[in-house]
Amino acid sequence: MPYIGQLAVFSNREDWQFSPADMYDDDSGEAIDLTGATISYGIYEDAGCSGRQVLTGKSGDGTILLVESTVFQITIPRVSVTGLCSGTYSMGITVENAGITTSLFAGDIAVIEGNVPV
Repeated sequence: MPYIGQLAVFSNREDWQFSPADMYDDDSGEAIDLTGATISYGIYEDAGCSGRQVLTGKSGDGTILLVESTVFQITIPRVSVTGLCSGTYSMGITVENAGITTSLFAGDIAVIEGNVPV
């Protein structure tokens, strides 16, 4: 079951950097080793299936970093978000590990106008 909610508010004139959550095994309670996992995210203009994808990233593209074997960080550079208008966007994060894809997060991300030159 993914975490459902809203991530922090970000400006469209700053780098976005966050660690969404740790993943734990439901049975053992142990943190899941993400070494070799493929982590992906997508940000969409509108909710639902008809939403236009505005940003996407995955392991290996430089936006997702494994900071420990059980913790990852997403960094989206300012240059990627300056074209976004203020508003609420839909976001999803999945983790594929050992052949199983799990939805880690499904929810909203709010973008505010940074009001500084690009």
